This record gives sequence, structure tokens and C-alpha cells, in this order.
Amino acid sequence: MILLKSVRLVNWYGFNYITVPIGYFSLIAGKNGNGKSVLLDAIKYALYGDTVFNKSTENKGSRTLSSYTRGLLDATAGTYMRPADQFPNVYTHIVLEMFEEEMGRNFVLGTVIDTNSANGLNTNRYIIENSRLSDMDNVYEENGLTIPYDGIELQKKYSFKMLDAMDGIAKFMQRTGLRLNAQQIVPFRRKLRSIMSYDPDAKIDQFIRESVLEEKKVDFSKLVEAKNNIETLNTTFEKIDTEIKELEEILALFDGLKNARNVIFSDDVKITYKKLLGIRRDIDEAIKYIDLAKRQLEEDDKKLEVIQKQEKDIQGRLKKVEDSLDAMDCTKAIRAAEEQVEELTSRKEELNIERKNLEVFQTKISELINWFYEKDISVNNQSILSSLTVTEYTAAQKASGIKAFSVQIQNVRDDLLAAITRLQDETNKNRSMQTQQQRLIDDCNNKKTTFSEIPDYVALKNEINKEFANRHIRSEAKFACEYVIAL
Repeated sequence: MILLKSVRLVNWYGFNYITVPIGYFSLIAGKNGNGKSVLLDAIKYALYGDTVFNKSTENKGSRTLSSYTRGLLDATAGTYMRPADQFPNVYTHIVLEMFEEEMGRNFVLGTVIDTNSANGLNTNRYIIENSRLSDMDNVYEENGLTIPYDGIELQKKYSFKMLDAMDGIAKFMQRTGLRLNAQQIVPFRRKLRSIMSYDPDAKIDQFIRESVLEEKKVDFSKLVEAKNNIETLNTTFEKIDTEIKELEEILALFDGLKNARNVIFSDDVKITYKKLLGIRRDIDEAIKYIDLAKRQLEEDDKKLEVIQKQEKDIQGRLKKVEDSLDAMDCTKAIRAAEEQVEELTSRKEELNIERKNLEVFQTKISELINWFYEKDISVNNQSILSSLTVTEYTAAQKASGIKAFSVQIQNVRDDLLAAITRLQDETNKNRSMQTQQQRLIDDCNNKKTTFSEIPDYVALKNEINKEFANRHIRSEAKFACEYVIAL
């Protein structure tokens, strides 16, 4: 079932801005002219587009769509709350918040009416799913004034599709469970008017007195038969109407379940994919831990072999000591103990040498890490490489870190060697170019004397040509190169 939860009216008759809550049972009470039927007419127009409004007023026919949007004060004087000279365009909003019980979600049905200066009307409608009236605003504040949004501004603000009047009514009825076509909506509106309106000029009581209370001879047999037939038809219609409503509820529930199933399926796929990624990461971590565990196990096996060997050696020595004690020969026990002390002392010196070598190795590793830091090269397992002389990490972890760092050093060394090779090639190339340039310089120096005599040769050639001209000789003196160029 779809329920009406609240109604918002903006610029509708005397309501500039109001939001009215609606419950399962709502009582609207008030004196004449307080706006009871105004609220019902707004709901009826928003949902079904019916412009035949309540006639229970002193001025019959004064309730029109434009009189509601302009806010008619006096039909005789033609005065309005929002006159055209002060408000050329009036934007009216009728917004209904609905609740779909089966799906447990709210949605909004909105109607925007644009009244121009000539009282021309343009109505658009929109639907916003999973929304409440408290989530949206139909007005905004500007310079201390409350101004309603027009249809385009509201559409930009909330990004919904704006529908024209006819499409909007069809979508509204479809969304609220009324599947009526264009021909069926006309009698539906007429029936709705009979329920919601009361016309005091209908003179129903006079009609009853004239048609029922006067003494007339009436054949009630056909009336009884017609009444029985009508009751039968009404019962049949009620059953059909009940079945239609049940089918509509089933269809609406099916659509909702279908949408919910699609949403659930999509969510399940996303959750499963996230779980898959998490499992893959866990598998990778587990493989790393297994590798470290294998190395640690191999190291522990080696240590165990050494311990077993030492234990065997100690047991042998203990047996010898016991034999010596049994033989009351303390000299052998003392000698064996002295040998043990000497062996342990030698082992201590070896361990001290290994410790010093490890400290030197740690210093070199730290220098390399510092060099990598200066070159802006990140180092993996830096905390392990900086803790080789302490027992914070296992030997397997240290060996793995040193191995990875060795590979990184090898890669950096290869890159440096390649760069050095390129620099050497560039150096050799520069040396070759310097040799060529030096040869050119030496050649120029060797021929410098010859080049310095060229101005004298040119002066001599010019004197000869001047003498030829004075003697009217057509020949011309030239250098050998000029002859070669001419040829």
C-alpha cells in the first residue's frame, strides 16, 4: 500500500509556504474560508490534474487554477494576493511525500505551476525516488526574501527528469498503483469530485421530496428486481475490484522484489569480489610467511644438528669425567676441563671476530642505505637492514633482507656501469673531435704565413688590371682559383 505522508504548498492560494503532515487518519477542521478544500484541491490537482475544484463557496466558479496560484481575494473587485503587476511570474509548488509500505521507502511527487503575467499556465511534474520532503527545498533566501525555485532551477539543483502535464499524470498514477489510461481517467475524476465536493445549490433534499415522498403509484417489483440485480452486480464488482487491487498489489510487489533482487545481486557480486581480493592478499601473505617459515625451519634444523652434536660431545666428555671419577683420577678431569676452557676461549675469540666483522658489515650497509637515501632511492626492508647486530629479527628475515638488498645494489651497480660506459663513449668522442680541431688549428698555423701575403697579391692584381685598362687591353688578370671556378 502507498500512503500520503505529508503535503508542501508554495504560493497556492493563501499558503505562501507550508508543510502539512498526514497520518493514517487525518481530520481537517476549520471555519468556512480557512482553506480545508483548498488543501484537498491541491492534492487532487497534483495527483490527477483535475481543474474542477470545490464549488462549496459563496462565489461559484471563482475557484480556478489561476485564482489559486494568484491567490484570489475578491472575485467582484478582481484583487489578488499575488497580482500580475507586482508578480509577473508566479511559481507554485505542490509536493507530496509518499510512503511505500511493502518496500519500506519514501518517494516524492512534485508539481510545478508557472503562471505568467497574462495568467497563462504551464504545469510540469517530477518524481524523486528514495527521498523525503525534509531532504529538499523548494524555496531559497535572497536579500532577506523567500523566493520559490522555478522548474529549471529546481531540476538543476536535484538532477531529476521534468515531465510535461500529461506524461506526469500518467507516471504519478502508475507510481501510486492506479493503472488508468486517458479514457478511464475522466470518469475517475468525476467520481472523485462526487466524493470530495458538496454543492449547496444541487437541492438534493428537494429532489428527494419531489421524487420519493409524494404519493405516487409505483410498481416496486421491478425496483426490487433491479435492486437485487444491482446488489448482485455491486457484489461482483466489489470482488472484481478486490481481485484487481490484489493483482495490482502483487504486480507492484513483484516489481519491488525484482528491483530488490537486482540490487541484492549487484551487492552480492561486489561483496564477493571484495572477499576474493582479500583472500588473494591473504594467500600472498601466507606464501611469504611460509617461505620465511621454511627458511627458519632449515636454520633451526642446522642449529639442532649443532646442538645435538654438542650434546653428544658433552655426553662423551661427561662419560669420561664419570669414568675419571670412578677411577678417582681427578687429573684427567681437570685436564679435560682445562681443554674445554681453552676451546671455549678460542670459540669466544672467533665469535668476537665474527661480531666485529658483522659490525663492520652493518656500518657498510648503513653507509649504502645513506647513499641510497641521498640518491633518492627507496630501500626495501630498511628496518631489518638497520638491525643486523640485534636480535629483533630472525636470521631468516635478515638473510632475506640482505639478499633483496644485494639484488637492488646489483641493479644500481649495473645502471652506474652503463652510465659510466656512456660517459666513456662520450669522452672518447670528445677526444676525437678535439684531435680533429687541433689538426685544423695546426694546419691554419702552418699556412698562416701564406694567408698573410694574400693582400699584397690582391693589390698586385689590381695594379695589373688598372694598367691593362689604361692601355685599353681587354684581358684581365685573375688568380688561379678564379680560373678554376670559371671553368
